[in-house]
Parts: sequence; C-alpha cells; structure tokens
Amino acid sequence: MLKNLLLLISLLPAFCYAQESLQQGKTIEKKLLKDEKHSYSIDMKVGECAFLSVIQKGVDVAVDIINPLGQKLKTLDSPNGDVGEEPIFIEASQDGKYNIIIYPFNGEWTEADKKRWQTANPRKSFDSLLLAEKEKNQGNYEINNYKVLSVAESKKKVKDEYLNKQKTIKWLIDNAHPLKSVVAGSGFEDLQWLKPVLKDVPYVGLGEATHGTREFFQMKHRMLEFLVRQMGFTVFAMEASYQGCENINNYILYGKGDAYSALASQGFWTWNTEEVIDMIEWMRKYNRTVPNNKKVQFFGFDIQQFAKSGAIDSVRNYLKKVDTTLAKRNDKLLQWLYKQDSKNLYTAITNSIQGDTGYVSTDTIQHQLSYLLVSLAMKKGDYILRSSKSEYEKNFYNVTNMLQFVETYNPKNMRSTPGRDYYMASNFMNFVQQNPEAKIAVWAHNSHISKKIVSKSFGGWLNLALGGKYFPIGFAFNKGSFQALELNNIKLGGLREFTVPEAKEGSLEWYFAQTKKGNSIVNLRQRNLPVDVLNFLESVIPSRGFGGSANPNTYTGVYRQYQLINDFDAVIFHDNTTRARPTPKGRR
Repeated sequence: MLKNLLLLISLLPAFCYAQESLQQGKTIEKKLLKDEKHSYSIDMKVGECAFLSVIQKGVDVAVDIINPLGQKLKTLDSPNGDVGEEPIFIEASQDGKYNIIIYPFNGEWTEADKKRWQTANPRKSFDSLLLAEKEKNQGNYEINNYKVLSVAESKKKVKDEYLNKQKTIKWLIDNAHPLKSVVAGSGFEDLQWLKPVLKDVPYVGLGEATHGTREFFQMKHRMLEFLVRQMGFTVFAMEASYQGCENINNYILYGKGDAYSALASQGFWTWNTEEVIDMIEWMRKYNRTVPNNKKVQFFGFDIQQFAKSGAIDSVRNYLKKVDTTLAKRNDKLLQWLYKQDSKNLYTAITNSIQGDTGYVSTDTIQHQLSYLLVSLAMKKGDYILRSSKSEYEKNFYNVTNMLQFVETYNPKNMRSTPGRDYYMASNFMNFVQQNPEAKIAVWAHNSHISKKIVSKSFGGWLNLALGGKYFPIGFAFNKGSFQALELNNIKLGGLREFTVPEAKEGSLEWYFAQTKKGNSIVNLRQRNLPVDVLNFLESVIPSRGFGGSANPNTYTGVYRQYQLINDFDAVIFHDNTTRARPTPKGRR
C-alpha cells in the first residue's frame, strides 16, 4: 500500500516555486528538493543576450529555457553529475519574459534500458529504483554571473568573439605541426622540432581523451619510439599497477613468456589491445639490439587491480616463506581481498559487504593491512635474509598498494584522503627517487596527466614536485569511434563501439578542425604568446573526454572542461579516429 502511494506521489507534477526575477550582480543560492521546480524570469528585448551560470553543489540539475510564448527553446544538462557549472546563454528573438526552470535531472530511460535493467535485476522493482534515484538527487545550487547585454553590446560581443576565434584559428594554423603519420616506424622528420622543446625535459606525459581509441594508442607508440631513439628515454610508465606490469617488464627485458599473456596479466581491458601489443613487441625488439644501459623498462604506478595482476598471490606466498605466523594471521584477509578484487573491490570496500569470512568492515580491512605493512617494515632485515632484497621490496610495495586503495575508497575517508591520483603520483615519485637519471614516458588519461595543481590530478602533483621537468601532452579528436563499456545509468554492460560526430563549435577539437591541417601537434609552452591567444588558452574550454564507460543515451554530448595552458604543455589532435582493437582476452 505504502509502495503504491509513494509511486503515485512520484508521478504527480513537481512542485514549482513562485517565479523570481533575476537581478544583475545578485547571487542566489537555494536547496532543490526531489519534486521541486524553481522558476526565474528575465525581461529581454529582441537582440539582447543573457548570460548566467547555475553551479551544482550536490544536485544534478536540468534547465529548461522557455520563450515569451511559453514554448521550450532548449533543455540544458551538462554531463558533469551533481558538481559543476551549467552555463546558460539566451539570445532574445522577441520581446518579453524568458523563463528559466531548474529541476532535478533523474536520467533518461528508454524502454530498452528498462527491459535490460529488469532482466539483470529480476527481484527488484524498476519503480523502486526510480524512487531511490529521486531521493538521492537533492541538494544545493547557486546562480551567479548573471548579465544582460543590450542590442549594441550583444552585436559588439558577437563581433569580438568572431574576431577572437579567427585570431586563435590563425595562431593554430601558424603553430600546428602536421603529423606525417600516427604509426610507429614512420621516421622522425616531422617530429624534429620537438627536440629543442624537450631538450631539458625528463618526464613526458602522454594523455588520451578516451581509453579505447586506436590512433591515440598508435601515436603514443610513435612518441615512445621518438623519445627512446631521439631523446634517450629508457623508461615507460603506465596507468596500471606495479605488480601488473612486472610480467610486461620481464618480457621486454628478458623475453620471459609472451606479449599477449604479459599484457593480459596487468588486469585492465583498456590496455589489452593489439595496438599496445605492437608497442610491447617493439620494446622487446629494441631491447635486444642495445646495451643494458639503453634498454627500456616498463613499470606501473596505479593502485588498482592487485588481485588480477597476481599481487595478492605474491604476498601470500612471500609471507609463507618468511613468517608463517604472520601468513596465517593475514590469510583470511588476503583471501577475501582476492575474491572481491576478482569481482569489484571498489564495491566491496565502499559497501563493506558480507564476505565469506563474516561481516568485514572497511575499517577492519584498513586496520589489518596497516598492521601487515608495519610488520613488514619492522622486520625488514630478517625478511630480506630469509628471501632477497628484491622479493622483499616487491611485496612491501604490493601491500602498500592494497592499503592505498582501501584508504582511498573507505567511505569514511573519501573527503579527507589524498586520493588515487595522489598515491599514483607518490608511487611514480618513489620510482624517480630510486632512478634519478631515468627519463620516463608516462601513459595515462588526459584527466590524470593534466598538470593543473588545483585539480589534485596525478600530473598536478608531478607538476608540484617536478615543475618544468614534467611536460604533459593532451590528446583530442574531432570525430570518429572508440571503445568503452556500455553504461546505462547505474548498470555497466559489455564492451562496444561508440561513434561521435564532428565536435561542437567552440570546443578545443572544433578549433583544431578549422585549421584544415588534419592530425597535428601544437606546443603550448611558448614565450611571448599573443594576448588574444593567451586569453583563449587561459579560458575554460570544452574538450571531449571519456573514461572506461559511456552512456549510449548521452555520449555524443560529453565534454570535459580544460584550461589548456594550465592543463597541458602540448596537444596532439586527431581529426578522425577508430576503435581500438581488443585482443581476444581484452574483448572478453
């Protein structure tokens, strides 16, 4: 009875606040509840333009723009969840009152989505899911930066924006270096200009706008070839776990195993592709032709996938070898971690789920791992005598990774912990300190390699520690395909291909496309940049960006926000892309 009543209430029209007139210079902050709609009005004349920002502070909002005739002009919903800006621009096509309606966005479900969800959750009610989502999506928002420009001001602004765009495009045309090819083995003639740019740079970040684009992966291979052969780089670091990359390192250095098995052992489907196989095989071939001091090493710095990569098995076997008492004390914990990480350790940790060993709280897991790490540190000398220094260091590092992960995703810590990017940077810097002469190429997502310090990204921490010695290169694409897991609201599906049209006007990709130069690189670390160009590079600009998943209902409009000069030192642009080619294991 109660369930039916709740469902009936959910279907009733949302409660709408009385309309409120916006005032220039006035900031408004309100709490938006699940069934509310907040209405604001602006009086405008033909040709005037209005600008304002709706800042989400814990609620994912949608915004309807209504013209004086009561017709909906558009609905706005940026793909930034419940935090961030919904920028609003209105150009008046007639005199009168324009209305802005703000309400909670609760997803778009097609009938196919509903059937798919219900099939996967036969014991749950789809209506109960909708109610739960509505209950969750409530919070504060703020309206600021409201301004209305007169007809004359609007015309001048449009003209100025057009001229500024043309100046920016002209600068890109003059400064974009066309790429002969994205494929390794194409020579280095078109990359020679990079030599003086990277002359004193020992750490180069290679980003990606998606985790599944063939041309991104191929270009990283080509950049690695250039950095190794032309710039003396000897290390390749990847957004994967330390233990997960050990087999890859053993293959490229010593020929142990085979490339496919070694790559699969790192645990991420994202890197398990034919393009990465080609790169690994190139490293193996190269290492067979050079002396030891020039051979390329391969290491990982991430804190994830330690069960799939063999880290837990390694620690269990090591403890049995050096301390049977400590091994027995931690065996249940390590078994539990192995079982959950083989499924989804993130879910296990954040929900403190019921395991085979009884109810396991995240605090208990964190406490036990801390005790294990301290035990390893306190008995270091004894354990090295019973094994070897390399064995000890490897397993000490594995336990450190486990504790970094659990601390990061413990719900009690998520507001105070430094976070995954901090620990990735810490692990990277640990390698740097042990190998101070190494020159390292880094593979990670754009959002990780970004050098913006305030964002607390992996690259931001590196920038703080290394300054100008770190050179991050962002990757962007105008149109084409990539692979990702299908995300329908809260449920992940299988790996599939996604295809996007040409990028929207005003985006980073759009600017590059206007140069008509095709695939190209632009160096942003330049002195004496023109004021107009500097203003553009310092402004917030949208650029395509996907992680490991994409929502088939919204992916074509997904953009992330960047300040180019604060995020990257260069950008590699691809005009058209195709899906990465997964290996048989990567496809599964």
